[in-house]
Amino acid sequence: MKCSRVTILRAVVTAVAAVLGFSVAIMELHAAEPSISVLAAPGAPHLQIADVLQAGAAGFKPLPDRTFQTGLGEADHWIKIERRGQEDLLVLDAMVDEAEVYAIAAGSASIAPPMRAGDTLPASVRPILSSQIVFPLPPLEEAETLFMRVRQPSPVAITISLRHADAFWRELSRDALMRAGLLGAIAIMIVFNTALALTTGDRAFFFNAVTIASMLLLAIYLNGLGAAYVWPEWPELSNFALMVSLLLACSGGAIFFHSFLRGPGGEKPRFFRLLQIVPLLALTLLVSIPFVDYWRVMIGVYALLPLTFVALFAAVIPEALSGNRRALALAAPLLFSIFPGIAIVVASRLLGTNFGTAEKHVLEITLASEAILFSLALAYRIRLAERERSDAHRELLDFMAQSERRVLAALDEERSRIADDLHDTAGQGLVAITNRLARLSRNEDIPKGAQSEITSAAEASKTVVGDIRRISHELHAVALRQLGFSKALGSLADRIESSGSLGVGIQNGITDDVLTDEQARHVYRIVQELLVNAAKHSEGSQAAVTVERRGSEVNVRVEDDGVDADVETASKRKTGIGLELVAQRIRCLNGRVIRDRRTGSGFEFRFPLAGDDGGAGARHGS
Repeated sequence: MKCSRVTILRAVVTAVAAVLGFSVAIMELHAAEPSISVLAAPGAPHLQIADVLQAGAAGFKPLPDRTFQTGLGEADHWIKIERRGQEDLLVLDAMVDEAEVYAIAAGSASIAPPMRAGDTLPASVRPILSSQIVFPLPPLEEAETLFMRVRQPSPVAITISLRHADAFWRELSRDALMRAGLLGAIAIMIVFNTALALTTGDRAFFFNAVTIASMLLLAIYLNGLGAAYVWPEWPELSNFALMVSLLLACSGGAIFFHSFLRGPGGEKPRFFRLLQIVPLLALTLLVSIPFVDYWRVMIGVYALLPLTFVALFAAVIPEALSGNRRALALAAPLLFSIFPGIAIVVASRLLGTNFGTAEKHVLEITLASEAILFSLALAYRIRLAERERSDAHRELLDFMAQSERRVLAALDEERSRIADDLHDTAGQGLVAITNRLARLSRNEDIPKGAQSEITSAAEASKTVVGDIRRISHELHAVALRQLGFSKALGSLADRIESSGSLGVGIQNGITDDVLTDEQARHVYRIVQELLVNAAKHSEGSQAAVTVERRGSEVNVRVEDDGVDADVETASKRKTGIGLELVAQRIRCLNGRVIRDRRTGSGFEFRFPLAGDDGGAGARHGS
């Protein structure tokens, strides 16, 4: 399909017209932009409008980006604005101490009375009450040239713009809604932390609330809401609010970090002295406010800010790198919220760097994220404290269990030593005495009556020797070591039955290699103590011992037909040492007592096998 020459000509004409129209629009747009310049010598103090007019155009230098920078302690800044359009408002994006605007008509030497605004002026003298510095402008023919004096003794970057009223107020309404939502979220975080501080008694929550509240006050100052709506008729509060908010933010943040990083045992973080110095310096500056010039105090405040960041960084990062869980909880908001947010605020507010549409709310966004992240960190701290208390409790229980094991092991060793001493000394001595008495009873030179007494003494001595051997065997548990667990239980039952006090039946359903040496020793001692206790105190005639495996556990049941003995509460009484030792041995086995009243009197206990509770030790009989 071929295009006609007419069609091609029409397309060329249309394209040329579009290019020309676009170029004309661009030219008109640039022609409508104001020419803004700043006096080249801002350090000259107390210049009046007449002095500025005498300086002429040569005294000003252009501001192509419409942004100028104030310095610490500097004098007035004069700005010259040549209008080229019918804008309604002159707007400064940052709240300053004071600004005056002089309007001069073209070809006229008369100067209209100045309009004044700023956060050091009450609302009643400002032409428009707003969170920004806003001046209404007369028609272009009545005020073609504007001169503005800005008085701001602390560093801030100020951008000047001429705006149409409708667009400006629509934009301001959207910004107000955005700020209201962010500041509302911050206020909720303050109430949340304060409530937690009152309910938990943890001062870290309180100092976090103080830090968030001071940052909220700083945000209200910097975005102009304070001078416009919070303290409109008390302008002297503006600079005071700036100093107090920064000092409280530094001191509250340092104390919050110090409280947060302290361990459950009061352990202090490394470089904690830096965190203690910051509140002391902040307090010194706060006390000096009534006696020192504002800008001199601000020098100290600006010096305190980097010191605070260095202190926070030094206290958190080394601890986080060493694995401290509390420091790790603070590192994320510190590195990814506070530092970037403050850097953006400083770059935009003090250096004039443009960050696009988010710049207007970067302070509120930073503050809201900081409040939320640190509140979440505190919530994690509660969980961490509970975990640390649980770990400490577990360690205490482990220590108590180990102590009981050591005590019982020492007790068993001492019993063995006593058994050896009884057998080797008292036992052997009594055997010698018994033999001598037996020989004397057979001596015919001794009278019959004396022989009878000697014979009785020999029999009594023989009985004592038997008792010593029995006690020695019971103390030493030699049968357990020599015969193994199963046969040792049978030997124990035989000894008790041979005493004639109690009949004992043994039902053992496990082999010797199931239990470790420690478990076998404890079970043997428990059964021994319970059977001896039943023989002495239960007034019964028959006892039964059942040992059986139930899955990964071993169940031991001792029953008799006599009076019940409560092992579970024996440890709560001051009597019953044997039963107290039984309870301790059951705890050493990680076992539990289970009452069983189905047949007569008695009880049973159950404990896990060594491989199922993390225990270790050589298998018995292996």
